[in-house]
Amino acid sequence: MRTILEPLRRGALPGMVLLLAGCAVLQAPDRPAITRHLLESAATTRSADTVATGPSVSVEAPRAAPGYDTDAMRYRRDGGALERFAMNRWADTPARMLHPMLVAALSTTDGLGEVITGPSAARADYTLDVEVVRFRQEFAAQDRSSRVVVVLRAELHASTDGRVLLARDFVAESPDVAPDPVSGAAALQGAVDQVLAELASAVAAVANSG
Repeated sequence: MRTILEPLRRGALPGMVLLLAGCAVLQAPDRPAITRHLLESAATTRSADTVATGPSVSVEAPRAAPGYDTDAMRYRRDGGALERFAMNRWADTPARMLHPMLVAALSTTDGLGEVITGPSAARADYTLDVEVVRFRQEFAAQDRSSRVVVVLRAELHASTDGRVLLARDFVAESPDVAPDPVSGAAALQGAVDQVLAELASAVAAVANSG
């Protein structure tokens, strides 16, 4: 049966569609852009005419402990569970960003020769394995300060027989960091520079000890 309401319904439908579409546009929130942070090597490369002398080292791609194999920027509050910042992330996983930095640190350390990465026909004297154990910012409840902690676990193996010549955790901490992810990223960069310098020096000392 045709009623007087049918024309009204047909006429109102386009307007209702437009109204709903307009509401959808107005209600769509603007998503803040995610800030990406990059770790970069502080080591200066050897000049082209400098010949690297000393034992050679093969560097495997670093691994990451559970919770750190991600580009999320991790933090922890008062010994609680690992959390992540919502709008701040790493440009890549810490382990992948650390790989070229580790190679650069070893390549510029006195007492070490060629640093080999990836598939190669050359046989290195030693093989270095590194794992990212901790890589985070930590917040304390009693005040508004924070600190950053970097722990890298390194094992140096003799290529001839696989003996473990070095097995050690290298730790760097930066206290009194402003409690925000941007300051935390800058402090983690400094901690990484410190821990990689110590690791490279230890590798050189062991590699040249025997």
